[in-house]
Amino acid sequence: MAAESTRREPVPDLPEVLQTESGGYAVPKMPAIPVRVEGYVTTQEVPAVRSTTRSISLTNADTDAQELVGEDPRRKALTLWVETQGVYLNEARQGVTGATPYGAHLPAGGSVTINHQNPVWIRGDNASAALVSFLLEQWAD
Repeated sequence: MAAESTRREPVPDLPEVLQTESGGYAVPKMPAIPVRVEGYVTTQEVPAVRSTTRSISLTNADTDAQELVGEDPRRKALTLWVETQGVYLNEARQGVTGATPYGAHLPAGGSVTINHQNPVWIRGDNASAALVSFLLEQWAD
């Protein structure tokens, strides 16, 4: 007798559970908490609890500008490695589009670690495809 499969698709589907249009994860807005420090304070960096890696291919077409990561208060760091052609980076899509993008230029063979939680947009600087690999680390799930 053959075993029956018990695997079923989730009900409801994942974008509905996450309640986002694009199927990405929803990021809660974090309230600002005022803190007043008195005296000396010792701090210790905690390790990331989650990470993901990916490689993407980009060109210099405006339509190829991609939001690499959205705004996320859980992000510890985003490390990028540009392997073939250079890329432009910015916090806004407008910074990487148009004939003369004003975003930061990262040349081929370069790498950068970004330690803020704002969105990061990216676009290749050449008609040839740029291969970009990245490591995304998060403080929390």
